[in-house]
Amino acid sequence: MLRDTVQVKLNLEMAAEPSITEIACALKPPQATLVPERREEVTTEGGLDVLATSIASKPAVERLHAAVIEVSLFIDPDERQIEVSRC
Repeated sequence: MLRDTVQVKLNLEMAAEPSITEIACALKPPQATLVPERREEVTTEGGLDVLATSIASKPAVERLHAAVIEVSLFIDPDERQIEVSRC
C-alpha cells in the first residue's frame, strides 16, 4: 500500500539482523538504511558502530545489494567509521 501512495523514494530503516534483511529482500524497497537498534531503545542514541558490527553489517549489505536495494548506513561522523563504511 505504501509503495502505491508514497510520492518519494521509499526507505526502509532497519537493523542489520538476518530476519529483517530477509523481509527487506522480499519487499524490495528502493533503499534501506542500516541503523543501530536495540529492543529497549525508544530512539537511537548515535550512529551504527560499523567497526564493532561489521560481522553483522557486511552480510546484510551484501544481501541487500544482491536484491538490488540501495544501502545507506546511519553512522557517526567519525573518520574511521566513514572509511570502514566505504567497503
